[in-house]
Amino acid sequence: MPEPIYPTSDLRIRLEVLDRLRHAPGLDASDISVTSDHGEVRLSGVVWSEADCRQAQEVAAAVLGVKRVRNGLLVQAKSGSVGTGLLAP
Repeated sequence: MPEPIYPTSDLRIRLEVLDRLRHAPGLDASDISVTSDHGEVRLSGVVWSEADCRQAQEVAAAVLGVKRVRNGLLVQAKSGSVGTGLLAP
């Protein structure tokens, strides 16, 4: 991804990542937190599947100004499904 002419502020990056996560098709981002420091985005919180975990990372990485994504999301099976508990991504 090309670097922007002017650096994108961390606040703008954080808000853009949150907005894109909120509007990503099929992704429940209600339990995802986002921080940004010098273009390095950190995702934390809980998602419901490995696919959601990967999708959240891809969405964040596609935002202009993001240099790196640290994915700290935990995958938790929905209650009533087979296998419960938290798994590291």
